[in-house]
Amino acid sequence: MFGTAEHSGTNDTTGEMRGKRVLVTGAGTGIGRGIALGFGRAGADVVLHYSASSDAESAAHAIREWGAQSDGGPWRLSDD
Repeated sequence: MFGTAEHSGTNDTTGEMRGKRVLVTGAGTGIGRGIALGFGRAGADVVLHYSASSDAESAAHAIREWGAQSDGGPWRLSDD
């Protein structure tokens, strides 16, 4: 359903998730980044969570260029 293709420089979203909001943990690298980009390409607004300085900012930029909202940060999500 959602691809992991990198930002292509075009606004070619599918729109199937437009109006939805998602939180993706581990969005800075690897599978989490791919999932965040997939949701963004599908039109969802995406909150990116990552553990350290990462490529999450470039993912957020790509999502915003596709017309969705995106922001994120290294928030602590556990009680540990």
